[in-house]
Amino acid sequence: MLLYGVHMSNQRKLKIGSPATGHNFYPRNDLRRRILRALSRDHVAFLGPRRTGKTSILLDIAANPPEGILAINLDLQESKKGTQLDSRNSR
Repeated sequence: MLLYGVHMSNQRKLKIGSPATGHNFYPRNDLRRRILRALSRDHVAFLGPRRTGKTSILLDIAANPPEGILAINLDLQESKKGTQLDSRNSR
């Protein structure tokens, strides 16, 4: 199967749906390094087309942060204007 120029073997099935985690996540170490390097300098806008793995790579970074880094995942998809974010839910 060819996906965005990357050959995926039959051993690793492409799963469509929620963000890929665990054994469903296809590691992109170069992209991970680039994101972490950019974050060490400043804020980052991580933009791209839908369904290209943006959330998956960010969840992987949050689950496996570099030493000395505290990663917090805030899902603002369901937040409504005027609601207060509860920091207890971000752990």
